[in-house]
Amino acid sequence: TAEKMSFLPHYVLHFIFVIHILIPLYKAGQVKPYGKRPIVLSLVNQGIVAEYQFSFTLDTDAQPNDTLKIRFPSTQYTSADLGIGSTSCEAYRANSDSGNDDEIVCQVGSQTVELTIASEWTAGEANTIKIKNIVNPTGSLATANFRLATWRGNTIIDINDYFGSIGLVPPQGTAGTPSAVPDTSTLGGTTNLVFNGASSSVLKVGGSIILHFP
Repeated sequence: TAEKMSFLPHYVLHFIFVIHILIPLYKAGQVKPYGKRPIVLSLVNQGIVAEYQFSFTLDTDAQPNDTLKIRFPSTQYTSADLGIGSTSCEAYRANSDSGNDDEIVCQVGSQTVELTIASEWTAGEANTIKIKNIVNPTGSLATANFRLATWRGNTIIDINDYFGSIGLVPPQGTAGTPSAVPDTSTLGGTTNLVFNGASSSVLKVGGSIILHFP
């Protein structure tokens, strides 16, 4: 009765109130590594600028304006290493339909690259994200784990705290003072270039030499 309720201790009334405001929590799905090498770097030397490629599938559809956040290992990367010190970065998503890469809005936070999803990413679909201009660590030859998560507002939709790690090799050596000598200097003509240089390390079978022209 109302008369009896008035004599209930205050802590009992407080407990009844709390029960009425409980809400269900969302259980996040997983971001699953895809392929034999879910993280691929264009260059694996320590301290060099490289493109990072992440391949994965989602348990849950990602909607436009959701975000994908990639957290880099805090013990090895600084925020200046992500996007070469800029607050924005250059990132792309491989488009299997057109065969081209679609640019994605990309922002750099503390240890995190945040990508804004522009169109639906279907659950189970293979996704490949490419992020340019990341500076490789200069310390350990192996990194800690990367964390990938999709967000909708303040809610994590899919997550993987242990998505994968990468292996690095020592910094690149130098080629001395290389030179390129043409056999003719006629403007507009055809010439043969002779490249001279010396490598500071052994060139192994199956390796390659990349020549950058101005």
